Order: sequence, then C-alpha cells, then structure tokens
Amino acid sequence: MIVSKEETRQALRHPNVERPKGLDDAVIKLVEADTIKEVTARVKELPDREELVARIKAQVDAGTYHHSGEVIADAMARRALADRIR
Repeated sequence: MIVSKEETRQALRHPNVERPKGLDDAVIKLVEADTIKEVTARVKELPDREELVARIKAQVDAGTYHHSGEVIADAMARRALADRIR
C-alpha cells in the first residue's frame, strides 16, 4: 500500500492519532518542508500588492470601486492585526 504525502500530513494532524513509537523526526520534518514549499509556491502565485493597489486605484479613478468606509476600515484593521502577528 502506498501512502501519499497528503495522507501522511492529514494523519499527523489528526488529534486522536498517536505517532508510532520510534517515528523518526526527520520524516516529520520532510513532511513539514513539503508543506512549506507548497505554501510558498502558492504565495508566489498571488499578485503583488503593487498590482493590487494599482488595480484598486484604477477602479477608484473610474468610479467603479464601491465599498463602504466600514468595509475598508475593517480590512485595514484586520491587515494591521495580521502584520503584528508576523
């Protein structure tokens, strides 16, 4: 039986599953490294903030950006909190 990396990750994350005795920490680190690589690749696919700002600025200039001040303030507050966590 072949166990995929994703199945291994899911098993290690499950709270009711005990790690087998003698499980090498290197195996866990490899799984974590794969997860980090996957997340890094996905983040690189996201548009740069400069592109996002330029797109929103163009919408504002064109009069097609319609978000309330409350929505914008909420997003700014959440972003500020997220930046502090880093």
